[in-house]
Amino acid sequence: MMVVGLISSAMLVAASLYTAVDWEKAAVAESDTRLTAEAVLASPRPDITGPITSDNVRERLPLPDQVARAQSGFTRLGFTCGPAAGIGFSISAPKSVFERVFRVRIAVASDGSARLADAPQEFDLPLTALPDDLRQLVAAVGFQRPLDFGPAGGFH
Repeated sequence: MMVVGLISSAMLVAASLYTAVDWEKAAVAESDTRLTAEAVLASPRPDITGPITSDNVRERLPLPDQVARAQSGFTRLGFTCGPAAGIGFSISAPKSVFERVFRVRIAVASDGSARLADAPQEFDLPLTALPDDLRQLVAAVGFQRPLDFGPAGGFH
């Protein structure tokens, strides 16, 4: 028996026929959505505390060697790294890679936003499962918070 189906909510597969085995593959592909998070690198100047401002941003920028080592560490774990921008860079991978590396369950909403499944208001990933050499280079890794507009919205 063959049927026409969807591979994911974002892509309609028109005129493609699937067997039962193909449907299982499609379900796996749908559940392994590619996600992107922002990796914020630790300040090379831990003596500077408080918020980042125009007065101290230059002192907070990571060193080129720190960026290269962090990107290499994430790449070894299965992530694709974007170029450095300011104090960090983006990391992208299938949902399963994020879950394996950070040892969390991730929920993906219909709008594509991701968050921790067991803490729905949490967008930052725990760093405790990262290898020690990488964890020392990284201050935070988190998903972009979705915008929340409207009269009852929580836009900050």
